[in-house]
Amino acid sequence: HDRYSGGLFGNGTYFAEDIAKNDQYCTPDQRYGDAPALHKMLYDATGLTHPGQVYYVFVCRVLLGHEIRTKDGSTVLDEAAAGGRAK
Repeated sequence: HDRYSGGLFGNGTYFAEDIAKNDQYCTPDQRYGDAPALHKMLYDATGLTHPGQVYYVFVCRVLLGHEIRTKDGSTVLDEAAAGGRAK
């Protein structure tokens, strides 16, 4: 099944610099056949057997143009002392 995060900033693809953050969003692929296209590539094409309870994560190198650091979705941490708000 396809899952796209509907997190604090809405639906989209989220990236984190700490791999442990991904643990909060991963769900198990519990059995062969639940994701036919993925299983065909990973298991059928390679001759491997689906072991059950598999967690997948993509490792990506991402370049961002502009970042905003926030903990609540509205306060900009780097400008909090000056009353900054996220837009």
